Amino acid sequence: MGGQVISSTNVTEASRFPNRLDTLYFRTRSNNEGDSVELSDLTILDDKGSVSYGGSVGSSDGDTVNYLLISDIEGDFTLTGNANLSWIGSPPNNSRLAFQVKGGATIPEPLTILGSATALGFGTFFKRKLSKKQRKS
Repeated sequence: MGGQVISSTNVTEASRFPNRLDTLYFRTRSNNEGDSVELSDLTILDDKGSVSYGGSVGSSDGDTVNYLLISDIEGDFTLTGNANLSWIGSPPNNSRLAFQVKGGATIPEPLTILGSATALGFGTFFKRKLSKKQRKS
């Protein structure tokens, strides 16, 4: 897929990933009956080594969208794989037959952060209450 080394500093809008780019989202779309797109033999070579996705992700036979997420990528990486687009009749235009690879950064969900903060608050409250109770005894 181009043979380019990808990092959080050389992607479009690098400022969106100040710490690191560690997640890839693959999206395939087929909008017409008989058309198909398939991504296969996906391999990521990063600072940890090689990570391969043995299967494929694809869309076919009209109005189908599929996603694949690969996360925990460390440092700069190279993505390799095959993309096969096929159609019946004239080539589809716009995004009727397409795939995308988007980069992102893993961040905790807001509810996870809120839950952790709440648990920490309760823990501190009950520890203080227990400490006061032990002093009185």
